[in-house]
Amino acid sequence: MPTGIYSRIHPCCSVDFTGHMVETLKLTKPNQTSRMADKPQEKLPKIIWQVWLQGWDTAPQLVQDSRSSWINRNPGWEHRALTRDDLDDLLSPEIAELALSERLPHAAASDLIRLDLLSRYGGVWADATTFCVRPLDDWLLDKMQSGLFAFKFENDRRPAASWFLASVAQGKIVSDWRRSSQDYWHTHTELTDYYWVHLLLAQLIETDPEVGKLWQAMPHLPAKNRLHFKPRTRRLFWPASRKLRACIAAQDIPVAKLTLRPKFRIYPWSTLNYLSRTLSKPI
Repeated sequence: MPTGIYSRIHPCCSVDFTGHMVETLKLTKPNQTSRMADKPQEKLPKIIWQVWLQGWDTAPQLVQDSRSSWINRNPGWEHRALTRDDLDDLLSPEIAELALSERLPHAAASDLIRLDLLSRYGGVWADATTFCVRPLDDWLLDKMQSGLFAFKFENDRRPAASWFLASVAQGKIVSDWRRSSQDYWHTHTELTDYYWVHLLLAQLIETDPEVGKLWQAMPHLPAKNRLHFKPRTRRLFWPASRKLRACIAAQDIPVAKLTLRPKFRIYPWSTLNYLSRTLSKPI
């Protein structure tokens, strides 16, 4: 098996709700809008997608609080908290067949689901361990010049994080990214790299001039910041510092990325409890 980073990618690729439905969701047809609108910020559907396949009623408290955070801090947005039972009717048939099968790892299925939802309908994808710090209306629309927004990594083989994504429907980047991801699983039976979906995006940026130009035009907000907590971090279980509390109050970082660590005991004074309690409330 090839060992190079990009040789692991398909050679033909160009490179978890209780909110109320505001209106009936309709799929935008290709001939109704261009792939890249003149003003993509005006084309961004005000929909927040979250998925917890096992069902939200039995989700961990952190996940429940994440949902509350996105609902309470974005009252003008439609929030869709999906479960496994919702996806058959929302996903494209080919992605549903892949993502809802038993052969894909859970994380890989989640990657396919988010890209398909954003490609078909547009809106915002937020992982069930993310929290809204600053309301979307206060910052996101100004970041949509390229039809897609993602928090970028610096000096990393991953160009961007995938735990928060925003895209117009049928945007150039997200549509090509979705297609490459689908093709990957048509030629692979298992993961060749944990960051497979990020590497596909990197390949698209490098080999497709239009994608590369759009990517360079996308405003930069770093994925690694004071409110980004890696899966193995212990900072979430320390007391919440004054600097962290000031950061939340200032809303300079619009999204917090937390992590589930079920083996750790959550104390009332911990950073995790502080963030979950504070950010799940309306501003």
